[in-house]
Amino acid sequence: MHDVFRLDDLTNDTQHYALSHWTSIARRNPAVPLADMMACRQAAETADNCILFNLEAGSIRDARVEKVGAGVMASLTFDPAGMTLSKLMPPDYVADIIPAYAFCAGSFRPMSSLDEVTHINGAVALVRRLILPLERQPPGGAFAARYLLMIYDKLSGGPDQTGMGPCAGPVRSNRTLSVAVFRDGRA
Repeated sequence: MHDVFRLDDLTNDTQHYALSHWTSIARRNPAVPLADMMACRQAAETADNCILFNLEAGSIRDARVEKVGAGVMASLTFDPAGMTLSKLMPPDYVADIIPAYAFCAGSFRPMSSLDEVTHINGAVALVRRLILPLERQPPGGAFAARYLLMIYDKLSGGPDQTGMGPCAGPVRSNRTLSVAVFRDGRA
């Protein structure tokens, strides 16, 4: 269904550390509570470059942005808190990515995607998104996860930037180039 990636495939230090932290928590507590995830030594970097989607609505399309990092807001030039995925992103991207996000939320397995993002100002960037399921729910619900935490490559430049330069403004189009499921190297 999807490609596979391992921890060492992530070149962004914040994403690498976040996934390592997620796997450490999952080994101790399979529910992977949001509070445990955000209580890490790189919590500030993780929080700055993330969007937290709440899945309580029962559909990926209606997943609501609960928290947004300052780096993401600076890139978008607005605060998307409270928006649904279907209102935040272009319809073609939402239709394209729903199966992958649903797989991540339903299987409680981390994923990574590589997207080509075009902002309304014409700026284009490659963006790697690490998607972590959080707060495992009891069986019988719409998803195994209560939240999806999206952690992005640094959006404001620096050594982690994809080389495309900083982008600003709402997203005009977003094309998924690849989606991969995490496979723990111990398996």
